[in-house]
Amino acid sequence: MRRIVLAAVVAAVGVGLVATTGSAQNPGQGQGQGQARTIVLYEQDEAGTFRFVDAKPFTRVSRRGPRKFSVGDAFVLSNPLFSDAAATQRAGRLRVHCLAMNASRRFDRVSYMCDGIYTLQGGTLAVSALVRVTEGAATFQLAVVGGTGAYEGANGQVTIEDAERGNSKDTIHLVTG
Repeated sequence: MRRIVLAAVVAAVGVGLVATTGSAQNPGQGQGQGQARTIVLYEQDEAGTFRFVDAKPFTRVSRRGPRKFSVGDAFVLSNPLFSDAAATQRAGRLRVHCLAMNASRRFDRVSYMCDGIYTLQGGTLAVSALVRVTEGAATFQLAVVGGTGAYEGANGQVTIEDAERGNSKDTIHLVTG
């Protein structure tokens, strides 16, 4: 269950940092009013941490995960980010908090409000999405809702593709101004 939830959240709320347009050394450099740029990053699930937070009414949690999800249940995760699929070039860290918005005995019937912060070279990016993870879902989209430092005023969209070995490829399309 941990693997399913972790893969779902990583796929739902991931971000990367290899600029395919612009400078990889200083991602914010040269970005003017109304300009768009694309960034790609890879998350490494195995090196991250994941925790389920059970709210009342409490449920039994086994190796396969919670038996029931209730409103207010949450999970948090933290994953390292890499600029290459081989995970050799460290680019930052992703931290995510997701809160269950409805109750269900099945994970794929729960909607989660997920907020994430990506700590990257030069600043942070904030993302948010209402996520419902279904079996076999391979692509997710979420909103970039802001940033700091080199990403100040950023907005746009992230497309997450579940990549090989349970890691995700995250393509971020940023627009400023």
